[in-house]
Amino acid sequence: MAQIHERTSELSNAFQVRDIVRCIRGGTQAMRDAAERYLPREKAERRSVDQETGISFDPYRDRLKRSVLTNIPSEAVSRMVGKVLRKPTQATADYARHQQLLETLLTDLDGQGSDLYDLQLQLLTEAIWNGSAAILTDFINGRAVAYFVHIDDILQADYVDGELVAVRIREFEDKMNFDDMTKDVVKTEKAYIKNDGIVYWSRFSEGANGVRMQGEWVQTDLDNIPLFVFKAGEVLEGCGIACRSAVQNLIELAVLHWNKSSDHENILHIANVPQLFAKGIASDEQLYFGVNRVIVSSDENADLKWVEPGGTTVKYAMESLDRLEARMEAMGFSFVTPRSGAAETATGRALKANESNSVLGGIARNLGVTLQKVFEQMLSYYKLSRTPVVSVSVNTDFGVSISADELNALASAYQSGALSRHYYIKELIRRGVLDGDMDTEENALRLQEELDANI
Repeated sequence: MAQIHERTSELSNAFQVRDIVRCIRGGTQAMRDAAERYLPREKAERRSVDQETGISFDPYRDRLKRSVLTNIPSEAVSRMVGKVLRKPTQATADYARHQQLLETLLTDLDGQGSDLYDLQLQLLTEAIWNGSAAILTDFINGRAVAYFVHIDDILQADYVDGELVAVRIREFEDKMNFDDMTKDVVKTEKAYIKNDGIVYWSRFSEGANGVRMQGEWVQTDLDNIPLFVFKAGEVLEGCGIACRSAVQNLIELAVLHWNKSSDHENILHIANVPQLFAKGIASDEQLYFGVNRVIVSSDENADLKWVEPGGTTVKYAMESLDRLEARMEAMGFSFVTPRSGAAETATGRALKANESNSVLGGIARNLGVTLQKVFEQMLSYYKLSRTPVVSVSVNTDFGVSISADELNALASAYQSGALSRHYYIKELIRRGVLDGDMDTEENALRLQEELDANI
């Protein structure tokens, strides 16, 4: 009968890199909690204890508390996701009955109220950060559902000739104890395997004393295991589901910036405070400072003055940080926007937009292909007379930038009659000046109403 085995080494090795992703996403506090994993302790930052008071002193912890993460990767991911979701995704089936059923499913994909936008938002965000994400479909209580699966929850995935033949997925179920109003989280595993063209499924649960228990294998009438992996990064060798994070280079620069900025802030913390230097004054003499006080010393070579750092190294450190931040910003924007230049033409900028958006465009196209397979699988649960065929259109028009001169040129062309209102508005939408969801027909009706009312 069908067998499934433990084989997690490939996946676990691929997922070890995700720790830094989790820390960057968690922001400053998560990076502080990670401490020496990403911010090394210098040799001079030894812990010490004051012999008189017994108070411990740790200069590293003080530096860590002053360190703040410049989270450009999070901003870049938000921009990427926002560009794709700026226009709604369209899903259409070839047959009227299928379309009607699909529209019903799209309003509540997971059976818990999540619509297509919610699913795409979660898929895009997680896949861009982690390289890939997945969707699992099922037929529960007479209804097809599709729900998000985090790539870290896929414990095993075996492929043969590019086909998924075995998978184990970790799931968590909340069980409420109404006697004391407490909630327990029960960990289970859902497993699928394909043998001789037949797909079986089973569930593994944790029994008493942590003993792993397996349920019976149940035969299904599915053609394939209903797990669909959405890939947003480069596929890692030796693993069919794990991918390199799309923003991994940006994350590595963010860690470098975290270290440099921590050092810089620590230098400023010390260098910003002038230090008093005394020469020729006995160490046991008690000095008093104030408006009506005079410091007197019998040593003719005695001296007392404030010492301030020259600031050259601080300046260089600041310039280094500025260059690093500019590099990070350029890398973050390169996914979604073209680069601009003083002597750049509109055509050249449009070509560069297509080039720089190729990564994001590829991610959007992969999303469309994945959703198409998911929706066709969901429809197939309903024993329809015809094989479901679904088309999915995900936004890949991310627009180009526009200068003030070009905006004036467009307005002049429209006012002179060389450009119609339709194409004028279309160009403004394409270049991000107007909302992409703008209804041109409604806009024309409102303009006419305002004209009739002499507004």
